[in-house]
Amino acid sequence: MCVSSLKITFLIENTTRKPSLHTEHGLSMFIEADDTRVLFDTGSGSAFIENSEMLGFDLSSIDHVVLSHGHYDHAGGLSALLEKTGAFRLYAHPEAFTPKFSKRDGVMEKAGFDVSREELEAKTDGVVLGSSPLAINSDISTTGAVRRYTDFEDTESHFFKEVDGQMVRDHIDDDLSLVIDTAKGLVVVTGCAHSGTVNILDHVADNFGGRNIYALVGGLHLCKAPYSRIAKTIYAVRKHDIQRICLAHCTGERAVQRFTQAFGEKAFPASTGMVLEF
Repeated sequence: MCVSSLKITFLIENTTRKPSLHTEHGLSMFIEADDTRVLFDTGSGSAFIENSEMLGFDLSSIDHVVLSHGHYDHAGGLSALLEKTGAFRLYAHPEAFTPKFSKRDGVMEKAGFDVSREELEAKTDGVVLGSSPLAINSDISTTGAVRRYTDFEDTESHFFKEVDGQMVRDHIDDDLSLVIDTAKGLVVVTGCAHSGTVNILDHVADNFGGRNIYALVGGLHLCKAPYSRIAKTIYAVRKHDIQRICLAHCTGERAVQRFTQAFGEKAFPASTGMVLEF
């Protein structure tokens, strides 16, 4: 069995072609897979909720919320979502709740979100945490933690987390993606791809029944990557023969340009309000 109808709507993204919708440095997607409704990330604040209302979505219909990782631009809207509805089950890596920081110009700034695990457990239908793949149903699963083996993909050195009162380098081990099984193949949905795009795709190919990867949707965190990394990423993505590549959020203009040059109409930038149908 697989999903027969899949629609992904960008509730919030860095850009938009619809002036009536809000934008921000953040990401949130409303995923309709047959009768299952999944919210993938919640952006930085409440803007995704206002956009959802303008787009005609009822967020109380959400069955599941998946957090790609614990940074504010992906989980910052959780508190606003709880004010609208708590009738969902939340899925995340346990380290998503670890206090996170970003060091810029010598200043340590908070980079996580404000809702605790205890508050979510009290106000929702449950919190499911795990470093292994978490099955939402028979056709939708998180990747779980992704093994990192490439020598050209790494997390930036300005990310930190607080462990036992000490600031240590954060390799963002809580980064996960969503895998949806469709008739055309697997659709991989990423938040920021801090694990590395190539690592993620190879992980999916190795751990999800040998199914082909039909589409890649989301942020690839190549905004500050050198051209050499972008080129190596494109080379590796090409080997998977992916037919649709929707580039969002933290991918970066240079990478979007290189991907569209390399893949033609198969690759295109996302924007707030965009709807993808499979």
